[in-house]
Amino acid sequence: MMSQKKKHQNSVSASSRPRRHRGRSRRKYHLLDVGIGVAIICGAVLLAAWGVYTFFREDGENTSPAPIPLLAASEISALSPPETPKEKEISFTEPFADTPDDPVPSLTDGELAALAADAEAGDAGACFLLGRYYYYDGNGKNYSRAADFFEKGAELGDARAEYQAGLCYERGDGVKKDPVKALNYFKGAAEKGLIEAQYHLAECYDFGYGSQKDTDKADYWFRKAAEAGNAQAQYRVGMRLNANHKTPQDLAEAVFWFRKAAEQGNLDAQYRLARCYSSGMGVRADPAKAAECYRIAAEQGHAVSQNALGDCYSQGIGVPFDQDEALYWYRLAAAKGNPDAARSLRSGKKQAD
Repeated sequence: MMSQKKKHQNSVSASSRPRRHRGRSRRKYHLLDVGIGVAIICGAVLLAAWGVYTFFREDGENTSPAPIPLLAASEISALSPPETPKEKEISFTEPFADTPDDPVPSLTDGELAALAADAEAGDAGACFLLGRYYYYDGNGKNYSRAADFFEKGAELGDARAEYQAGLCYERGDGVKKDPVKALNYFKGAAEKGLIEAQYHLAECYDFGYGSQKDTDKADYWFRKAAEAGNAQAQYRVGMRLNANHKTPQDLAEAVFWFRKAAEQGNLDAQYRLARCYSSGMGVRADPAKAAECYRIAAEQGHAVSQNALGDCYSQGIGVPFDQDEALYWYRLAAAKGNPDAARSLRSGKKQAD
């Protein structure tokens, strides 16, 4: 009897204890269920993403390009952000002409003797004329004698002779090349107001020729020459403002100088003016005006403008859409070695085949 009572007490005592181990097991199984659910959801998301990627990849592979596609470096899209133009990389000697703008008159022996006598007497103008004669005379150039007369005229204060002496030392014509002497002669002529010398002095400072590179001095002399009417200097001032602009006024001023240079027949400036009208940089965007500016330069053989005008016709921007006209301008530009035009022609040929 006692043993049965004891068993009953033990049973009651055991049943009244808290079931801690069962609660832990349930929490354990609950966390496992949550983990499995999260894994299933992540798997479904990854599967859906893979399906979308596969769909668009196959769709892209099966898409046929347009007969003449938009060029990656389109020059005329007003919708794309305007690029920051870089200044054209040119050799320092590019602006120098092999012949003067005005012809050198032929001189008889008597006239040469008279000029030589005047030069010997200290006539700076006679020194310049003799130097110019020997430098450009097609019947027998004599750079050494030309350099001698230019230097003598420079010593006597003739700005034209100083400039020409600078060219001799820059090129090594009749004298040993000497960048420092070239710069000094250009500077002397520039300070006397000779526009060509002002431009070339700016080039010296810009490229660090005969001096440390000095952007401030280059800007100063480019602007002096531009204000005096030199078209190439006007173009360079516009490029520098466009590339280094800090305010909208800088861009507007760049357009001003591009227009001034373009009015004098500078084709690079004409092209840049077109770019401004195309992108709306410094001026209200006007696709028709951009196409007109491209055409002016294109008709004078400017290859980049020819390609840009081809883009206008191939995309119908600023002009009516016309594939034949686009191909015409692409062919002209490609014949001059323009790589973008050549790519457009190759793309068009592939589509035609």
